[in-house]
Amino acid sequence: MGTLAMLRGWAGPAAPVRDTASPAVLVFAALATLVAGTLAWRWTRPLALLRQAARQQLAGQAFTLDPVQPLPADLADIAQALAQSHASRDRQRSELQAVLNHANVGLALTRDGRIEIVNRQFCVDFGYAREQVVGQTPRLVHPSDEAYQAFAAKALPALQQHGVLDMELPLMRRDGSTYWGRMMGRAVVPGDRSAGFIWVISDITRERDLRDRLQWAASHDRLTGLLNRAAFEAELEQACRHAATDPFCLLFIDLDRFKQVNDSGGHAAGDALLRGLAAELGERLRKTDKLARLGGDEFAVLLPGCPIPQARSLAERLRRAVELHSLLWDGRTFEVGASIGLVIANGQHASAEELLRQADAACYLAKNGGRNRVVTAGAALADPAQVV
Repeated sequence: MGTLAMLRGWAGPAAPVRDTASPAVLVFAALATLVAGTLAWRWTRPLALLRQAARQQLAGQAFTLDPVQPLPADLADIAQALAQSHASRDRQRSELQAVLNHANVGLALTRDGRIEIVNRQFCVDFGYAREQVVGQTPRLVHPSDEAYQAFAAKALPALQQHGVLDMELPLMRRDGSTYWGRMMGRAVVPGDRSAGFIWVISDITRERDLRDRLQWAASHDRLTGLLNRAAFEAELEQACRHAATDPFCLLFIDLDRFKQVNDSGGHAAGDALLRGLAAELGERLRKTDKLARLGGDEFAVLLPGCPIPQARSLAERLRRAVELHSLLWDGRTFEVGASIGLVIANGQHASAEELLRQADAACYLAKNGGRNRVVTAGAALADPAQVV
């Protein structure tokens, strides 16, 4: 019930009194409304100003108290504290930036899918000015949308589950060139994605190249570039585990009369001949085949998914390639032959070592039978079906 209605209720039914009171009631009601509005404005204005101050601080803007219409003392203290907090935050941010700039690796802070802070090394590594990076999405440093999506698909689950990430991936500079980078990420507040992530990014291109070269050297023959014995035996062992369902064939190749090349032409001539023959053999194999130099003048070939008639035909092509290859060295021509042992693996051999030994035995039979021929393991030399 309004003020005028209340007064009327209290006045009673007498019309003369009601008519006389109406102007006074209206004046009283207007004054009451004005007083209430003034009080409401005086009480709500400080809160509105305080709310404005808070919003400006969160937006990174300075807030200055109004000298004409100041806030009440208690609210003014709160607003002043906000202003001091803003100044302290700016000072801490500057100090943090100075510390980050002395790091010799790239550092970045991301929040809500945007880059908020980067250090000097980050800008040097990627070729950007700081102003060109801050506010951008991390897609900026990835070679493609697909690469960025693949990174995010791995990174976000790892960060959410464990709070840390450590991975190697190609990264892109401003000029479009790419390099191998190591990205280590950590949640600012574990489990709270909104708090953002801190990233440490380093260029590991040289380290990766060195590691790749060392790994290659550990698994390849330095002279011919083929797989070495250790790497080939590892491949063979793996194939033997599945031989019952995925049978394959194995060739053991021993060069004929190679010792004569070393004796008459020297080891340099022998090395040149081995390099040439390695190339000849590799050109006649399938992409899935594995060719290795076991040592000296011995080679081996793993033929996955190759039935024995096809393996015999391929072995004969290899033998013929060796026979036709010649080396011209210091005015002399050197030629050799190849004795080849063939064995099929179908799950009956206990190990790769046993399989290799059986192929070697077949190669020995080929040498004893006149050299420069192919013999299938377990076959008698008198059986023409098993001797090519």
